[in-house]
Amino acid sequence: EDYITSGCLGDPETSETYVGIMGHSLGGWIGFEVMRRLVAGCCGPRAGGGKVTPLCFVASGIRSPTLCGVDNDIDGISMHELGEEAFWRVMEQRYGANKDLEHPSVRRMVWPILKADFTVSETYRYDGGLLDLPLFVAGGRDDVRYEKGMLDAWAACQTCRSCQSSDWFQVEMFDGGHNYLLSKAESMEDHVAWVMGRLSDSFALVSESPGSEGTHEGAHKHIASAPNVDHDESDRDEGSVEDMR
Repeated sequence: EDYITSGCLGDPETSETYVGIMGHSLGGWIGFEVMRRLVAGCCGPRAGGGKVTPLCFVASGIRSPTLCGVDNDIDGISMHELGEEAFWRVMEQRYGANKDLEHPSVRRMVWPILKADFTVSETYRYDGGLLDLPLFVAGGRDDVRYEKGMLDAWAACQTCRSCQSSDWFQVEMFDGGHNYLLSKAESMEDHVAWVMGRLSDSFALVSESPGSEGTHEGAHKHIASAPNVDHDESDRDEGSVEDMR
């Protein structure tokens, strides 16, 4: 937590740092908690003239923290309590076949890592704290890990300021399943364009908030000049271990 609220945000003496976080799958809950701590511990001017401005949080491919716990899971199975054979059977049922995880030696190597990930996700408990920032949620239309209403429920994790404008909270669905970002070039392009749009919108929203100063012109310029994404199908492997978490 000290790292989150100090050195990772640039030089506290001189830098003006703009922070937006996106988290996919379990990373959605982790990113949400990180952003809450950033807002609580780093928002505003710092000693020496530096300034941190949190912009927004984007959750992808995971239900609201208000629905944490195995009881709220679609299939209600506690993955971290399964034996190795049952674990891999349920893994394939949930996420589909993965050629990278077929060999027994690979499974033995990654099973403890994945089990640890599921331990975190299945024992995480949301404490009810709210995020006072624009919050955006994305998901795959064919993802069997949640229903659309479970994404809509992210609104309960935000302050009532979201009620004043729909720009503070949006849910967007994309073609594909849990790994919709990697399913095809069009999905990646659409998602990148959507996220960049939400970041740009958030500069305006945050700068208009009470107590904010300026219009963040430099940050707007930085987003506008972001390089195009090269969508080379040969560079992506949809079934990587990292994507399955």
